[in-house]
Amino acid sequence: MRGARLFLALLAFALLPLTSHAQQSSWGPILVIEMDRLLQESRPGQEVLRQNNADREARLAEGRAASLSLEQEERELTELRQSLDPAEFRELAQAFDEKVIATRREQEQLDQEFTRRADERVQSFYNEVVAPLIDRIADETDAMMIVHKEVTLVNRVDLNITAEVIKRLDASIPESPAPEPGASDN
Repeated sequence: MRGARLFLALLAFALLPLTSHAQQSSWGPILVIEMDRLLQESRPGQEVLRQNNADREARLAEGRAASLSLEQEERELTELRQSLDPAEFRELAQAFDEKVIATRREQEQLDQEFTRRADERVQSFYNEVVAPLIDRIADETDAMMIVHKEVTLVNRVDLNITAEVIKRLDASIPESPAPEPGASDN
């Protein structure tokens, strides 16, 4: 990842003479965008983050419930130890250990699934919502190139289109009505 950023930075540096030429010729400008800001500051991006956070909270609650269940089962098994034959206790303890291992694997798989869904939601936001809008702005401005702010060496504020993209993203979805006073989320 760092190598790719370095390559892009060097490419941007190599294109600097072209940038000043592009400003004077029929080539369009090189525009700059901050993708992270689009996710964090636009209403559609904030909705993606809200969904991911809600899923994360639900996932954490599931994990806590599984953990508490295992802890309760372990306490019960410990209480039974005194009243059971050692061989019978070892058998129950072995079964419990296997259950713990299986539960941990299942929880890890659920965590990976959560991460995959969250990443897909963010990628969908960028690919399906942001990319077409950026394409329209590139067409409107006859931009030669749009680069991410992190890979630019020189950044003129007037070439940064992030605020414009956020404004258009927010305009693309209707305002949510404010909840009525006293209304609950039942």
